[in-house]
Amino acid sequence: MQSMETWDVEKTASWLCQIGLDKKYAAICQKEDITGRALLLLARDANQLFSVFQLKRGPHTILTKHLEPHLETFDPAKPQTAHKSTKVMNEWTVNELSSWLREIGIPDESLTEAEEEEINGLAFLLMRETETELKECLKLKVGSWIVLEHELLLLEKEQRSGETSDAVKEVSTKKPSLPMPTKRMDDSKAPLSAEDPSTKSVDDTPSTPVLSKEEEKQYLLENALKLNRQKYF
Repeated sequence: MQSMETWDVEKTASWLCQIGLDKKYAAICQKEDITGRALLLLARDANQLFSVFQLKRGPHTILTKHLEPHLETFDPAKPQTAHKSTKVMNEWTVNELSSWLREIGIPDESLTEAEEEEINGLAFLLMRETETELKECLKLKVGSWIVLEHELLLLEKEQRSGETSDAVKEVSTKKPSLPMPTKRMDDSKAPLSAEDPSTKSVDDTPSTPVLSKEEEKQYLLENALKLNRQKYF
């Protein structure tokens, strides 16, 4: 089944009749250029939906019930175009702006007004600062205005997100790297000097030479003679 957000005004008006609503609501849909996407955006605000269609309680109940499955698959955070921000609009020509407006579903009558009034990207953004000026100049109906305004809000949000991301990257690249901490060795764990007496091994102490049996006898004999001499002298 074709997604509702791709429906044009005629298909949207026909659907309203198919679900059992009076033809007067289809007439409002056509008069205000309400496409499928515009209807889904309107449905996100119950008061706005009531106001635009001048709904009574019964028709409102029927409409909201039939809109539920379409709203479940609708992603209002997804832009209709590939443009990532409104920043580039400042440099758009009249033809480039007109092409973008056509891409998001703005009626040909409004595109003609934009071309005749020579509205380029910069003029478009400046006129948008005053809501009524842009809306009246392009002769935008409720449906077209809702779609246009929502698309611009998405692009501005994407632009702010991109600028924040770039700023974070710039700060991270400029942030000086801190020197690696050097581990200070505890004096108690420092290597001992070779002159430290505690480092002397058992091998460093003088040892008694090992004598053979003959050398031992000679050694004992010499000691005995020394004792005899000391005895007589």
